[in-house]
Amino acid sequence: MSNFDEPKDKDPSEVNVLEYPREYFDVQVAFAAKAALLTGISLEESLRQNTALFRRVTGDKNVDNSNAIWDSAIYFGDLCQTLWDAYTKRPDSNYEAHVAEYSELNPDTRKFITCSYDIWKVVNPDGSFDKSIKIHFLPSARGEIGPFQEDYLAERVRNFQLMFEHITKNHPDAKWVESVSWLNNTRGYLSQFPKSFEESLFDVENPGLRGNSIWGQFVDRYGFANQQRVQNFLEKLYKINRDSTWEDLMDCFPKKVRRAKVAIEDFYNHFGIEVQ
Repeated sequence: MSNFDEPKDKDPSEVNVLEYPREYFDVQVAFAAKAALLTGISLEESLRQNTALFRRVTGDKNVDNSNAIWDSAIYFGDLCQTLWDAYTKRPDSNYEAHVAEYSELNPDTRKFITCSYDIWKVVNPDGSFDKSIKIHFLPSARGEIGPFQEDYLAERVRNFQLMFEHITKNHPDAKWVESVSWLNNTRGYLSQFPKSFEESLFDVENPGLRGNSIWGQFVDRYGFANQQRVQNFLEKLYKINRDSTWEDLMDCFPKKVRRAKVAIEDFYNHFGIEVQ
């Protein structure tokens, strides 16, 4: 079994109908409270700046925007419960509805069923720019056969081949491939990439806190909470006090966010793609 999640003692055919479990919200609210304690900002601001919850509740990536649904969840009732309730009322909180948008190849949106990409600009010392491809994992499968197991390897590789063929045609000037995620700790994820990708990995000291590159580690392959990681995280978080440092806070995460950056030619060669 991969280290994507821990063994489960339930029916292997059972999967979460929601995209995220309740514990996904609980750990982030707890983290935001400790972050607020250390930084002196309000809990509401900490929830915006240091978690992915504003995006999950509102569907808006811009945490500086006003939102009535967010305001109602923040200022009324039990915070964890009201945020959870606001999230579950969103149509795309349903897992099947959410993954439907990338269940088929859609090059126009850079989604290829199990993977997608964004374009980054890398600034060189001389002020010039290089184009870099940032790759993402798309959780398009749930259940006993997890997305990183051997059963899905051929499918994942084929999707990556299609994605990089698309990149050669649409972004022939791209020079780098990058990934920033907790998934870069897992053998199943790394097994689909060239060896140079793993060799380039390093821990990110101050990772972004508003997405699943860090919070995804608390969800298992069934869509439920990874209970072992949740418990370990909360136990460490409980010990954080006013004398703790930000580094102490970040050390609470079971899996570090790791970054890789390699020449795009390594991916072309690995997937057998000829560049014109």
